[in-house]
Amino acid sequence: MGAASRQKWLEVHGGSHWAPFYTDYGVKLQKRFFDHFLKGAANGWDRQPRVQLQVRHPAEKFVLRHENEWPLARTKWTRFYLSPEGLSLSPKSSTEGYVTYQAAGDGVTSSTPPLKRRWKSPAPRR
Repeated sequence: MGAASRQKWLEVHGGSHWAPFYTDYGVKLQKRFFDHFLKGAANGWDRQPRVQLQVRHPAEKFVLRHENEWPLARTKWTRFYLSPEGLSLSPKSSTEGYVTYQAAGDGVTSSTPPLKRRWKSPAPRR
């Protein structure tokens, strides 16, 4: 968001940080970008959506979704608080406390209670 250029694109993917860079998909995307900006190729990059998301679904399934801006204009920002009791995340602040764990162990994981309703993702933008 702090880059000075008005010509910015964002791609968000799952899995490791570096692996998509070397896949056929990643190399093809990079070549389109560089061909357009370095060689002046009319390859459709000027119509490339500004934001490209790989949205995670259960069973390691990722669904491609294009957006026009980042952060998304329709984002509903929700503040969550860590609670040491039950290792939960909650929209309400709880009492202060602490959690101990082994430094070379598995660490600590906090989560939200089960959702009361299924979250419905918005229709993809093209």
